Amino acid sequence: MDYKVIYQLEEPTFSILYLIPIILIIVTVALLINSLRNQEKSVSNIILYSAGLILSIIAALYTFISSYFEYLKYNAALNNGDCLIVEGIIENYNPANILGHETESFEVSGVKFEYGNEISYGYSYTDGFNCFDDGDKTRITYYNDNGTNVILKFEINME
Repeated sequence: MDYKVIYQLEEPTFSILYLIPIILIIVTVALLINSLRNQEKSVSNIILYSAGLILSIIAALYTFISSYFEYLKYNAALNNGDCLIVEGIIENYNPANILGHETESFEVSGVKFEYGNEISYGYSYTDGFNCFDDGDKTRITYYNDNGTNVILKFEINME
């Protein structure tokens, strides 16, 4: 069969979610600098902003590190052959829509896949422009992560 790869796990890229802790750091640094420049240096404000800065840095590091370790786990599973492969027909495709739910789901040979844009890695396109539908023949390489089937490689039969 002639399969076309429509998704494969890729190296980590920048995510919009990374902006939240970065913005917190910038705002906290600005508040701290302003507090230090103020002639009436309030020790309580300096302590508060310093604590905020430390917490913001911890949040940023946690976000970046946990996301990267998630990628490493899935990449190792893919490279070591610790993944499962299912082939068959896409059934019960339930696309996301603008007005309703933000997750999509479908089944292939009894294996259910459900995903949304909030996941870091694995197939998660819910923009309504998927290049598959019910009845399409597919081959999916996936990793079962605590009951969630994470799609690491998604192929569609082109015949």
